[in-house]
Amino acid sequence: MTTSFYQMLFEIAEKPVAWSVVQSLNAQINHLRAMTIATLERAQHAIAEMRALHKAICQRDKKAAAAASLEHIQRVAELARLAIEKSEF
Repeated sequence: MTTSFYQMLFEIAEKPVAWSVVQSLNAQINHLRAMTIATLERAQHAIAEMRALHKAICQRDKKAAAAASLEHIQRVAELARLAIEKSEF
């Protein structure tokens, strides 16, 4: 589901090259996703973050979409940083 969600975002934004870059990093992204989703309550937070982004896009609210994207990326980046510190990624 997550990959399909992001693929749709890139397609709607007409960013095929950016999607190709993401796809080339997919193994690393999936590994980090598995590490971060395993943290307490992360799955629920991730769903809420995607819903907020989806809602903003549907409402064509660029500021809310940017804010939702930034919040998601910052949260995931912090969780990934913590997970990497605890492992040998």
